[in-house]
Order: sequence, then structure tokens, then C-alpha cells
Amino acid sequence: LASFDKSLPVKVMKWESDFAAGKSQWTNLDISKISSKMPGVKFESQKDESIFVGGRSAKGSYIINSLTKKELLTGIRIEAMEDNRLPRKGPGRAPNDGNFVLSELEVVASPTKDLSHWKEVGNWNFSSTQNLGKWKPESNTKVLDANKSIILSTIGKDATLSSSPFFHVGPFIGLGFDQVGDPERESTFDPNMQFSQGDKSLSWKVKPEWKDGQLYGTVFSAENSSNYLLKEIETTAPVSLPVSLGSDDGIKVFLNGKEVLANNVGRGAAPDQEKLELRLKSGKNALLIKIHNGVGPSGFYFKSGVKEATHPSLSLTQDLPAASYVLQLEGITRTDGVMRVQWGSGKDESQSIRINKKETWSNHRVDFVAQKAISKLQVFFQKGANVRSIKILRNGLSTKLSFENALATFSQGSYPVASAIDGKVAPSANGWAIAPQMGKTHFASFQVKSPVSYFGPTDLQITLKQEFQSGQHSLGRFRVAVTDVPRPVSYGLPSEVKEIFAIDKTKRTPEQKKKLIEEYKKSDPQRVRLAKIFTEASKPLPKDPKLSTLENVLKTAELPLPLPPEVARLRRARDLSAKQLANKRVIGAQDLAWALINTPSFLFNR
Repeated sequence: LASFDKSLPVKVMKWESDFAAGKSQWTNLDISKISSKMPGVKFESQKDESIFVGGRSAKGSYIINSLTKKELLTGIRIEAMEDNRLPRKGPGRAPNDGNFVLSELEVVASPTKDLSHWKEVGNWNFSSTQNLGKWKPESNTKVLDANKSIILSTIGKDATLSSSPFFHVGPFIGLGFDQVGDPERESTFDPNMQFSQGDKSLSWKVKPEWKDGQLYGTVFSAENSSNYLLKEIETTAPVSLPVSLGSDDGIKVFLNGKEVLANNVGRGAAPDQEKLELRLKSGKNALLIKIHNGVGPSGFYFKSGVKEATHPSLSLTQDLPAASYVLQLEGITRTDGVMRVQWGSGKDESQSIRINKKETWSNHRVDFVAQKAISKLQVFFQKGANVRSIKILRNGLSTKLSFENALATFSQGSYPVASAIDGKVAPSANGWAIAPQMGKTHFASFQVKSPVSYFGPTDLQITLKQEFQSGQHSLGRFRVAVTDVPRPVSYGLPSEVKEIFAIDKTKRTPEQKKKLIEEYKKSDPQRVRLAKIFTEASKPLPKDPKLSTLENVLKTAELPLPLPPEVARLRRARDLSAKQLANKRVIGAQDLAWALINTPSFLFNR
């Protein structure tokens, strides 16, 4: 630290020259698209790209949707700004002093929705069946020539699917998510099977009233329990059946005795919480669903894509990285239906859109995200539809940013700026606050751990969480900026530093020169890190636990040994006898009383 401080004059000179050359610039974001669920709060966009917050104060979050054209994002900055309309000039809304508490900063970066910036994976024009390129029809699909396009149809008769009503058994009280219940042990379905539950017997009950595509969010009531649903699905040929599921709370899915989905989660049931492709074999297939409930009522959602299972399809075998994708298909559809893209058989590895009958060429777009690399892509379309082209575009994955090296012009004791990016939200002693330095503008910068880059602009969703226990310590006026400068990242120059830089170097006062040194110390990440290490190293070492143990043993050993009970009794008797012998008249009176008490004639006459 001392070595670093010796070079401070040189570093401050370079700091000033970099500023004069326009380096280390931050770019303010357009944060006019801001919202909150805090009741009664109002946002006013200002001419300087800041936001003034009015209306009611409450605990909650500000959610900002913005974008940046920077190709590489390395840091984000929050500028809390003074304003005469705020208590004590702010920059917070606390009524007594204008303070604020930024409990947590969260930022999700995503690729732009403008496809002109996306990278093209491939563009295939299907002018004839001889011009399919890397695309191949699946085994149930035949491709016919049309006018500079192809027609998708199915070979032979379509597979016929039918399913039984739901059967239900439960609740199994005390059966946890990871515990194996008796219904899970059965490889085949027997509707007459009995299961023991304590001193009771449970059996399958048919539930024809539970319909496909309906939400049954509160049909189960037992807490800390598991319920089982079973449906038999029969098909005349192997097919891939898409299903959509929901659960309250955790869910497991078994197909023909094999687990195909497990998600131990706490939530209320809703449609489309899980999406799955079921690879059905010819004949009967047993679909078993386990719903585990923690507390409160419980339920489920189930919807099958029976019509989609028999659609003709084309497949592309090509290695593609984990990424965000858009598939565009130009086609003519003669019936209402669904277009589906499938890139795996696991959870969230297919995406569908509704399409309407339209006998003119139309573009159909499916957006999907592959969280892992793809080797095969399959597109299901309407039977008898014309397809003229398929185009696939790629961009990066949406990412929740992680931050490090948090710096601020000032942090309140017990509210360091670093705790605004620690992943914790607490009602007190957490987040960034500035007491007692209210009434002035403050900056905080947060360096991105792993800088993100996309093709084209980056969409940002910025969440400013403010959960201080008073419900009144929210930001009153602020700006948000981003930078792409190489790391380490600093928050830039406070206005008072810029004012000093505007003064000729020969005319600066000693106080102004000292101010520059102190502000640089606070803004340089390496200097801040060294100062923190020095502060921690300067603290007294904690007492050695072993030494404390030995000291306690020594104290115990120095205590006098307690007398044996018999010795203590004899010593007390001795001391009492010595006192009695010193007063002979008392002894004589005691002896006389004892003699009288033991004389029968005395006792009879009293």
C-alpha cells in the first residue's frame, strides 16, 4: 500500500490526462422504460437522461428495460443525484434525511430482438425435393414437389393415439420428493393394485372429470405428502408426444417405469411450467406423475399435444453451439394448427407456436433457447403444407450478470457498496447507503466478472431492489450508465474532480491537490483492494481457542478442593461443641431439659 501511494502523483497526472483525452467514458442509458409494483410510485424522465421518482414511498424494486450499442459490456454505474425536490436534497427519499438503501443490483443481458444483427446459421430454399440440402424427412414423412416448393405429408396411415382418463392414488402422508413410493416400483399398471399407507389401504381411483388442458390447482390438500396420477396412452406406431405440465410443488414424471423428469421446486401450479417430449412405443404406454406437496393446497396441470405427434417433420443434423435461436419458415398452411421446433427430448427442449390457415405465403417464426450444444434439430409442420424456405439465425444466450470490485464515492458504515451485489436482500445492514453524506451526488460502479458480447446491441433488464425495513429508503433521482473500457473499472469522475481539473495546475490550492489524491484513492480498484487488505490485517488477531481452553483449565485447577461431606459435618460438630463448652450454664440447662423430657412422670404431669 505504501509502495502504491508513492506513485500517486504520477497516477493522478495520468488520470487527468486520460480525462482530457476522453478515455474511460461512461455512456448513460435511456432508462425511460421503467416500472415498479410499488403502489403509487411515479417516474418522471428528466432532460439529462435521469429519472425523478415521486408519489408514494414503499419497499420494492425499480425495473428498467434498456439497451446499449457497446459491443462489450465491462461495467455498470449507478449515479444517485441530488435534487432540491427531495428531502434534504436527497438523493434518496427517506423523509428525515434524504438517504437511500440499494439492497441489491441485478442485471440480465440479452441479445437484441432486431434480427438484422443476428448471425445466419443457414438459409435453405426448397425449390424441389432434390434441393433439401442438409434437411432430411423423418421416417413418417414424405416430401412431394410443388411449384418451386415442397409439400410435407405422412407415409401410410397416421399413427392413432388414444388415452385413458387419469387415475389417482394418494395422498401418501410423509412421503418426500426423493423417497420412492410404492406406485413408482410398479413396471406395469394394475388399476386394482392396493397400497398401504400407515394403517390404511389406498387404491387407484378413476378421474374422468380431470380434463386435458385444464388447471387443477387445489385438488390435493394434505401437507408434506405425495399424490400419484397415471394415464395410459396407446399408439399404433412409435411417436413423439409433446406434453405441457404444471405442479404444486415438486414433480416427477415416469414413462413405462423410466424417470424422464424431476424438478423439486416450491411453487403454485400453472400451465406450461414444464415441457417434455414423450417417446411413445407402439402399444400401451404408462405415464406416471408424482406431485409432492410441502404446505397448503396442491394440484397439477397436464396438456398433451396429440395432434402434433402425427405431424410430418424435417430434421437437420448439424453441430450448433448453445445459443439463442430464431427459426423462420416460409410456408402455406391449409388448416389451423401448430408449428413445433424440437432440439432434444428433455425439459424445455421444444418450442411451439400457433398458426392459422392461410393459403398465401407467410413467414412463421419460432424463438428458442438451447442451453447446451445441439446436434439435431427437428421441425414439425402441418400435414399438406407447402414449405418454400427455412432460415436459422443465432445470437448469444441471455445471461444474469455477476459483479465484482464494487466502488463508490462514499459508503455508510454497515452499508458498504459491495453488499449491493452479494446476492442477499435483508431488511437492515445490507445494501449501499450514504449517511451522513446526503445532499450531494454519489456514484457507484460495478465491474462485470465475465464481460458479455452479442451480435448487435445488448438488451438490458436492470432491477434495483430496495428492501430496507422502513419502506421509505428508495432512490429519488438517478442515472444508469455502462462502459466497455478494459478492466479494472472505476465509477469515473465526480463533479468536484472535474471542477478541479478545469483549474490551471499552477493555480490549484493545496486543499484541491489533496482532494484529487483522496478521490483517486477511492476510485482506483487496486488501491481500494490494498486498503481493504491492510485494514483487515491491522485488526487484532482473535484469541486462540486452544489458549482459552487452557486458561479455563488452569482457573479450575487453582480453585480450592471442596471438603468431603463427612469431614465437613464433623468439623461443624466440633465447632458447635467448642461454642457450647464456652458457656457452662447453657450446657447445664440443656442437660436438665433433656433429663426432664425423658422422665415419664414429668411427661405425664407436664
